[in-house]
Amino acid sequence: MLLVVSTHMTIWSRLSNAYGGRYIAFLASICGGLKGTTATLLASTMLPLFRNVLHLSNSDYQACLTIIMLPWAMKSIFGLAVDRMRCITPSAMFVAAALVGTVSAALLATQTLALYATTALAFGISCHVAIADVLTEGSYARQMRRVPGGAADLLTVVWWFLSIGSLVGTILSGVLAEHNLTRAAFWIACALCAQSIMSGSFPRPVPLDNPTPGLFLLGVTVTVAACGLGLVSLSSVPALRLAYPLVSTGLLLALAFAKLPKELAMCNAYMCVSNVLYISLAGPLDFWYTADQTCVPGGPSFSMSYYITFAGAVAAVSTIIGVAAFNKWIAHWQFQDMFRFTAMLRCCAAVADIIIINRWNLAIGIPDEIMFVCGNAVVAPIIAAMDTIPMVALTAKLCPPNEESTVYALLASFQNFGGAAASALGLACAHHAGIMLKDTGHACSFDNLAPLVVVCNMLLPMLVYPLTYWLPAGGM
Repeated sequence: MLLVVSTHMTIWSRLSNAYGGRYIAFLASICGGLKGTTATLLASTMLPLFRNVLHLSNSDYQACLTIIMLPWAMKSIFGLAVDRMRCITPSAMFVAAALVGTVSAALLATQTLALYATTALAFGISCHVAIADVLTEGSYARQMRRVPGGAADLLTVVWWFLSIGSLVGTILSGVLAEHNLTRAAFWIACALCAQSIMSGSFPRPVPLDNPTPGLFLLGVTVTVAACGLGLVSLSSVPALRLAYPLVSTGLLLALAFAKLPKELAMCNAYMCVSNVLYISLAGPLDFWYTADQTCVPGGPSFSMSYYITFAGAVAAVSTIIGVAAFNKWIAHWQFQDMFRFTAMLRCCAAVADIIIINRWNLAIGIPDEIMFVCGNAVVAPIIAAMDTIPMVALTAKLCPPNEESTVYALLASFQNFGGAAASALGLACAHHAGIMLKDTGHACSFDNLAPLVVVCNMLLPMLVYPLTYWLPAGGM
């Protein structure tokens, strides 16, 4: 903890001198209040809302999560609108998005709605956060270009704001879920969406005389593909859920190699493929860990306060410490070594899930609660930070001047499309494995859950290791 405090004070002094206190306060509002707390409230509230209130199965729950997170895969179209459309100013787009997010949160807080309406309004909040993220990333890309030596410090503080905001959101959502106060979470999200309007304005990008060819086509294509993925998630045809993500990802990456500079296309392919190969089992695992004894006899039966609040708080604090350690010991590594390290961690993190599912931890006297926080609950957020910090710095070096919003949004769309594709693939895999879990009082089928975790979260992610050679040999 002393490492975090001393590192924080040193970085704060450097950042204040380089970028000014007002800009750091702006980052705190957007990255901490909006992307940290609001996004965490939204994500954490979905499990108790969809399982306990709307009584969905694990498959339907994961399908809804895929749709709600699609705006992150559509960020390219938002970036294109900022950089290419003269009739839309960044500040106007941000205010419009904030109004959509605020109204959506207010309706969720005040109305009892059916499944599709609830999913649509959650999608609206996600749109607000995603658009704010696009504009903010373009903003600090320009700042890093202006002060190149401050990139590691700036990205470290951004992740601290995200982690602290996530910690606050995690604690709030878990406590509220335990007391069946889901609507109160949306009131808080509503207030945070509204406050972001006052956080500052975004300068209009410099007009482009010779925009990079191919970016517009790529941005539109990945957005259309993301919309198709949403429709596929609602489909009841498992073969379509399996085929569409694989085929669409392959076609998108082929188009990216045809339209982007080679080095940028290779980095983009690595991040996208690494997300696709880590197939999401959020639905089965969330339900298995929190199911009652009727559904999972002898299972952990974690309460919402533990599963969301305690484990989430441990993850957020671990991320803060992990980012400080990254800045101190890993930031000087070569890009290839950074991503090999995180690829290895990603595979190892699933071991804890496998041990708990097989109940091996109880055989050696380790409680479920202790074992759980030794695995993905803690490691996954740290890996996300260690993946994102160097990739943002690398993108800042490679992206064309004055097209920061478009390039950041495009690469983020590919990465998030990879995550959405992994979620759709997880739906298909869970179906073929015969896994079915519902809310309390139902018998469930989960015999193949442990082998599924081995394949989806350990073996397949290892295939990304050779792709690290596509990354530049330099460092941050």
